[in-house]
Amino acid sequence: MDNDIIRQPPEAASFGSLVISIAAAALTYMGHAVVPGTDKTEVSLPIAKQSIDTLDMLRAKTEGNRTPEESKMIEELLYELRLAYVQAESAKPLIIS
Repeated sequence: MDNDIIRQPPEAASFGSLVISIAAAALTYMGHAVVPGTDKTEVSLPIAKQSIDTLDMLRAKTEGNRTPEESKMIEELLYELRLAYVQAESAKPLIIS
């Protein structure tokens, strides 16, 4: 392991990095990225929906406290994630009982 990597200070926590992290989780569970630590994708729409709902809650709770850039980022990500979720949901096989 490269000791220079270990000595690098971690990136400062920010609203943007939190939003990106949650969005990445949603995309991962819609099958758009490999699950960390594996070489496989996984589809779990309930977990993806929970991530999207968490971002929406974060958007609502931070209303009036975000920069214009942060507001634009979270609004655009929510739009894209919701669109991807609808597409993923419509791709599920229909089970008729």
